[in-house]
Amino acid sequence: MSDKGRFMQALPSIPPHRLQVLHERRIRRIESLQSVDRAVAHLVSELKATGQYDNTYLIFTSDNGVQLGEHRWQDKLLGYEESVRVPLIMSGPGLPHGVVRSQAVTIADLAATIADIADVAPRRLLDGQSLLPLARGDVPDGRDRVVPLEAGPRDNTSEGWLYRGVRTDRYTLLVWRNGDTELYDRRHDPLQMVSVAGTPTYADVQRDLERRLSELKNCAGADCMQWYNAPFG
Repeated sequence: MSDKGRFMQALPSIPPHRLQVLHERRIRRIESLQSVDRAVAHLVSELKATGQYDNTYLIFTSDNGVQLGEHRWQDKLLGYEESVRVPLIMSGPGLPHGVVRSQAVTIADLAATIADIADVAPRRLLDGQSLLPLARGDVPDGRDRVVPLEAGPRDNTSEGWLYRGVRTDRYTLLVWRNGDTELYDRRHDPLQMVSVAGTPTYADVQRDLERRLSELKNCAGADCMQWYNAPFG
């Protein structure tokens, strides 16, 4: 059994009754967030009532997405879009209203962003960068932000990583601990259904992304937040 199979249970096929269970679980998650919506609405109302809304930054995000049957998995640690691509919403002084930025960012950027908002200098090395310039539109489009992906074993008894990878604006590379490699061209395969790892057509792309993974897997601080030219279009 591969490391993936050892630490996470894939669903070899999803019978109709199991699909119904997953659907109901998804609905319950949505229902549970209604209380969060009400709390946010109350907070915004209080900020406006006290005259503090226009002087307050609000940041909404999540630490991960959850797969409920996608790719026949149930988990939140995997490197597929359902797990790693989560929304980030910011509002506050100087930020444009209703603008969507396409560049990738990470939770590691939030500490640096909050420090920038508070105008303080962190006394320890941060792995992220402030998102205020990007949110304001001061960072030009057209650069490729490479985001490292990784997850440790689920059973807390094994050492090392379950997988490591990188995600760019177009590609996702995942290298599992047992050596299995997955590569997805999300422009042509947005649902990540067919891995093109090991194919001649994507050989140069795979080598480039493996080089980036090698550079980033032991990085720290600003070295982790690198911009590259988009690989091969």
